[in-house]
Amino acid sequence: MTDTTQITNPLDGTAFADELHAEYVDKAMLCAGLGISTRTLDRMEVARIGPPKTKIGKRVLYRKDSVRTWLASQEQVQARTSRRSSRAA
Repeated sequence: MTDTTQITNPLDGTAFADELHAEYVDKAMLCAGLGISTRTLDRMEVARIGPPKTKIGKRVLYRKDSVRTWLASQEQVQARTSRRSSRAA
């Protein structure tokens, strides 16, 4: 038998699991959203350049707000290059 009892938030009656799913994504969902493979994300984690993660046992979750902040920190301002003519005067 499987216990299907859900923990509910006493303030608004919503299921706690629903709140977690609204706030967190798993590795597969994050990779799909970023358009990268799970192997690429694994490499980023080893190099400590990936988004912050939360581990619960073996499960890895990413808080959406933290991913957005990390993504914004990855922005790079492109340096302006001068376009000089290569023709001799």
